[in-house]
Amino acid sequence: MGTRAAALLVDDGVFDRHVPIGYHPERPERLLAAREAVAHAKADFSRIEPREATDELLERVHDARFVESLEALRGRRGMLDPDTFVSEKSIEAAKRAAGGAAEMIDRIVAKDAAARAGVALLRPPGHHARPAHAMGFCLSNNVAVAAAEARARGVERVAI
Repeated sequence: MGTRAAALLVDDGVFDRHVPIGYHPERPERLLAAREAVAHAKADFSRIEPREATDELLERVHDARFVESLEALRGRRGMLDPDTFVSEKSIEAAKRAAGGAAEMIDRIVAKDAAARAGVALLRPPGHHARPAHAMGFCLSNNVAVAAAEARARGVERVAI
C-alpha cells in the first residue's frame, strides 16, 4: 500500500447557504458528491478555514465598482442574469470562497508548507465571472483570485 499524500481541504457550511430560486443546476447538492469523493480519497486532508476575501483581494482581478456592487447585494435574493443568482447568504459565501482559495494558496506556497496540494470545495463556483460582472453561475472569479494570490506571493508562473 502506498504512502498517503497530505493535502489541504477548503470547505465551509456557508457554501450550502447559496441557494437558488426554484430549480437551478448550480445548487448545494453539487457539493455532496465532491464531499463524498474527498471522504473516500486516499489522501490525508488537513482542513483549513476559509477567510472572507477583502475588497483589496477581489480588486486584484475585479473592478472596484463591481466589488462594491457585490457588497450591495448582501442579504438580497434575485437573478443577476439568466444563469447567475444571489440569495441571502450568497455574498458571504462568495467572499469566503474567494478568500478560501487565497488562503489555500498562501499555505501551499509558504516556505514551511506542510502540504503542496489542495482541494477547494467552493460555492458559488468561481471561474466564469469577468472583471466587471458576474457570469455563468459565478459571482467572483475564485480561480483568478487564487492565481493573483500566488503571483503576489512570488510565484512566477501560474497555469490554469
